[in-house]
Amino acid sequence: MKTFVVTEGEVDAAILEGILGAVLGPEALKVVSAGSRSRAVSLARSYLAVRESPVALVLDADMTDEARIREEELNLTELLAFAGARERFGVFLAVPTMEIVFFPTQEASEEVLGKSLSENEWEAAQYRPKDVLWKLLGGKQGSLPAITELLKGRSAHVLAEGPLMKRLAGFISQHASAQV
Repeated sequence: MKTFVVTEGEVDAAILEGILGAVLGPEALKVVSAGSRSRAVSLARSYLAVRESPVALVLDADMTDEARIREEELNLTELLAFAGARERFGVFLAVPTMEIVFFPTQEASEEVLGKSLSENEWEAAQYRPKDVLWKLLGGKQGSLPAITELLKGRSAHVLAEGPLMKRLAGFISQHASAQV
């Protein structure tokens, strides 16, 4: 049974599908772009209410404050728990945004992006990964072809070693093995 991975936008969906699909195989997941944060939460709740499949809700945290992030995770977990059993879903916040997956370590980022990062770029990437990524890609902000190109070859496997992708892959794998 596929895990539904629900996220906000098309770029986030392309990132998740490119990395997780390459690592786990496309049969393990169905990535769905809801178009906005509120629609993503609503769609995740709907899947939990009407389907038996596990659901991973993946959103931008849009912040870096750990206490506020934990509070947001708890709020989202409570919202989803009204629609389905806790063991059937996971809430995953990309801190601060989904583009952080391109910066798991400086070495990995440089390998994937094909360029050296200055200390200033690396530091900025930890707080403004979206801005830094698009700047490094030549200003092609929100470009799905640019994201798809970045995730070709070994890159998806390199980025899968970051903390968010490891947690997501673990959740999906756990539910896939539970279905066998």
